[in-house]
Amino acid sequence: MAVVPAWDHEAPATRFRRAFPGTQISIVLPELRLPRPRLF
Repeated sequence: MAVVPAWDHEAPATRFRRAFPGTQISIVLPELRLPRPRLF
């Protein structure tokens, strides 16, 4: 199961952007959930 942010479903914003040389990389890392501590 993944929690996907609302902006991920929108079309990419391309207005008012100039081309630039190079490479753009987008990385989305999953959230780290630690186990709950056991209470006795």
